[in-house]
Amino acid sequence: MWEAIKWYAGKGYASLHFGRSSIANEGLRRYKLGFGTAEYKIDYFKYDYRKAAFVAERDKVFGWFNGVFRLMPIPVSRMVGRLLYRHLS
Repeated sequence: MWEAIKWYAGKGYASLHFGRSSIANEGLRRYKLGFGTAEYKIDYFKYDYRKAAFVAERDKVFGWFNGVFRLMPIPVSRMVGRLLYRHLS
């Protein structure tokens, strides 16, 4: 991330948006805040036209996959990350 910040600064950009994060994802939020980012709340609403009502949807940040990745050895986790996020390599 630091390399990206340096690259954008070198190109004259004044800001870099770190993207949205779930309020429940404290680790990711703390990581982003470590770079001096500013947080602000974005409210999302989902509307079901057939039912003519707003739909409550749970935050999908946490699930079975968190436990799997937590137990995974770091080298395996990195390999999975490279496979799943090839566009970042």
